[in-house]
Amino acid sequence: MKNALFGCKLARRHLVLFGHSRFAERASSFWAKVGDNKNISAGLYVLTLAISVCEETHLYGFWPFNLSPEGAPVRYHYYDRRRSSSSHNFTAEFAILSELHARGIIKLHTERCA
Repeated sequence: MKNALFGCKLARRHLVLFGHSRFAERASSFWAKVGDNKNISAGLYVLTLAISVCEETHLYGFWPFNLSPEGAPVRYHYYDRRRSSSSHNFTAEFAILSELHARGIIKLHTERCA
């Protein structure tokens, strides 16, 4: 964990963590070797960080398709109206997430939130 994160205390109570630049480079390089994923998303980067430091990791909201299983349009971000991005290979990322889920490394939740 020491190599992946560094932090600083603010206002005596809050700890702010920052990802180490070498960790980001190595995470990106690793996932590029695993699949067709030259430019990983922030989500895959944070997942890499989470599985490095957490005992259990649950993912919600990772869905690479333009339509939900129910056929409803899916936004690129929850906070805007964009529908997709050409800078990331979300299909390749979802295949990675599905494999990690199948191996029990993460818990990928794709069901509709209640």
